[in-house]
Amino acid sequence: MSDAMAVLHKLQTGLDVNVKFTGVRVFEYTPECIVFDLLDIPLYHGWLVDPQMHDIVKAVGNCSYNQLVEKIISCKQSDNSELAGEGECFLFTPQAS
Repeated sequence: MSDAMAVLHKLQTGLDVNVKFTGVRVFEYTPECIVFDLLDIPLYHGWLVDPQMHDIVKAVGNCSYNQLVEKIISCKQSDNSELAGEGECFLFTPQAS
């Protein structure tokens, strides 16, 4: 309960939740998630990889948002700029609904 109380003040500005792109209810656990758990509120997102876009599926893998950003930075600094470009394309290009 004290963990939840520690993050309640963040509701005014937003909570840090780290989505994974493999399902609408898949998140990397962050301390902010405890608020939803305690109140039994399901948390959903709509940021999914189109399974037919094989190059994007390969680039994103099972990464969370934060992991994918780190992967993009790492790939940009190495010889794997193609993989970085695909990850960036997914993260920073508006998707049709």
